[in-house]
Amino acid sequence: WGQKSMDGWPGLGAANPDWMHYYTLKMVTDAGGNFLRWGHTAGGPAQIRSSDELGIVTLQPGVDGEGDVNGHPWEVRAAAWRDCVVYYRNNPSILIWEGGNQSVSKAHVEELSGVVKKYDPHGGRVYAHRRANATVEPYCDITISTEGSGFRPALPAVEGEYNREESPRRVWDRKTPPYENWHAKGSYDLTSEEFAIGQLFNYGKIAKPSHCGGANWIFTDSTSGGRLTTEVTRASGELDAMRLPKEA
Repeated sequence: WGQKSMDGWPGLGAANPDWMHYYTLKMVTDAGGNFLRWGHTAGGPAQIRSSDELGIVTLQPGVDGEGDVNGHPWEVRAAAWRDCVVYYRNNPSILIWEGGNQSVSKAHVEELSGVVKKYDPHGGRVYAHRRANATVEPYCDITISTEGSGFRPALPAVEGEYNREESPRRVWDRKTPPYENWHAKGSYDLTSEEFAIGQLFNYGKIAKPSHCGGANWIFTDSTSGGRLTTEVTRASGELDAMRLPKEA
């Protein structure tokens, strides 16, 4: 699965102790998961240590939003990326360094990939961007696709985000009494039952022999940007924010 690095809980936000990060990741392995993509900032020390212990293959980004930046914002991002690679380069669970949630300029991808070559030359890891384009492709070892998009013919593909549809756990089916703050436009207007059925079709996107599998986005409902006007803004989790499983 994918998970936001804040790993938030109701009433605590991101102020959860280390054992709660472990608790969430143990739920991943108990559900049969063995791969996790943090988004779109690096997983924290407790989270990466937990992945080391639990044997979860990790896709680790640095600091990123949804695109490229310039000037001082880029300097901050590049410095954070360098610090991330240096700090985590000895953690065995990390297999993939994610240079960006989207592609960047040629100069910037040279800088980001150069950090990996300089500070982690013997780690045996790979460098990638989500939805890699022709500019970043020569610098990537793999590409991070999204729901079947973002493939590059020359690169192996690992999934970064599939099953991104949304539904709150409390809306079970179309017979559920109507609630306020639920309905959304298009494919995100789902009941928990429809969300679970849809996951089967979404899984087909990463089941092809040419695909390496990857991350279902997202493991738990959270306050990270979603598409429903619910009491939580991201309702595409396999579990709700209290870690109670949905039908999916």
